[in-house]
Amino acid sequence: RATWTSEKRLRFMKDENNSSTAGAVNVPSLPSLQAFECAARTLSFARAAEELGRTPSALSHAIKDLEARLGASLFLRSGRSIQLSGAGKEFLGPVQHA
Repeated sequence: RATWTSEKRLRFMKDENNSSTAGAVNVPSLPSLQAFECAARTLSFARAAEELGRTPSALSHAIKDLEARLGASLFLRSGRSIQLSGAGKEFLGPVQHA
């Protein structure tokens, strides 16, 4: 899951696997977007969790769920440190401006 390609963007926007919601917009939850934005800004899941009043585990799960929904890794994880991936950098701008 290296980059957030145009195909993945389309998959994010349309859920064609469920016929009852075919063509419906597949929008991530506000809490998962808040978790991503805060973690991207602080480059720390622990600091982001503290800022948002969540546990680090809850914040990590929200970001993992967002990554699964988008089909792209938003962070590069190395031990306890994180960096934004290319997809994360691309996704951050629109999230911060929303």
